[in-house]
Amino acid sequence: MRIRSRDPKLPFRSRMSLIGDVVFSRVEAGGHVDLEWVDHDPAVRNSYRWLIFSSSGGAQSDTKLPLLATREMALYDGASLPDELHLSGTTRNLIVMLPANMVGDDFPLGIPVAVDIGSGAVLAAMARTMEAQAYSGMSAGLDAMIPIFVEALKQTLSQQKSAQKANIRQDARLTRILDHMELHLDDLALDAASAARACGVSLRQLHRLFASTGETFNAMTRRLRLERAVALLADRNMKIGAIAGECGFSDASYFSTVFVQSYGETPSERRRRLLGERNG
Repeated sequence: MRIRSRDPKLPFRSRMSLIGDVVFSRVEAGGHVDLEWVDHDPAVRNSYRWLIFSSSGGAQSDTKLPLLATREMALYDGASLPDELHLSGTTRNLIVMLPANMVGDDFPLGIPVAVDIGSGAVLAAMARTMEAQAYSGMSAGLDAMIPIFVEALKQTLSQQKSAQKANIRQDARLTRILDHMELHLDDLALDAASAARACGVSLRQLHRLFASTGETFNAMTRRLRLERAVALLADRNMKIGAIAGECGFSDASYFSTVFVQSYGETPSERRRRLLGERNG
């Protein structure tokens, strides 16, 4: 696969990393980007299942994909992917290439899942964390997390397929706000008023948009921070205080209090359980 920017003057970064046989590809760009196949051998393309996370921006192709609306993920086989894909707008996309024999044939394909709510948000946080650590050369031991990730992916896609209600397709203004929240979860000053100013909406509009999701701004911020914290707890080398700061909590004590209120156990207890399950 080849990745190129149409305008070399705009910010553009791409990188690839490995955890065992799983390939992570990340693209961040300030404008239009083209993804195309270098090797068109169908056997090569079909040897993977392609889990695509679209964090922002949009995509166009000759073959219409049911995903690649912003802030969604879906799993594809190689045959369903177009020969060329054009990403537009400010783009942040992560592709996880899972060996086909690891996934099997019973995973639902082409089912879009929102990455801001529920298990989709947890999977997105896990994928981003694994990719970042693999790229930083800290992938030792993470191969044991891959089966957990794959099983969680299967359950999420199966539940989404059988669900009767449609995915939440956010208003463009809500999408901007959610992008802003995701990028500033570590900022202690993140609140509804600052997010409204940054995204060009009134505070009244912001609260009305969040009412459509069934969550308040503060409740979603807290949930997203805690979900990011759970993903980071899988790294035994990261101290609890560092995780608290990374997730926007003022100190480890307050982080622990909020964590217990939400999950009924301390961050340390959750870490021991996570690592125990991973090593079991």
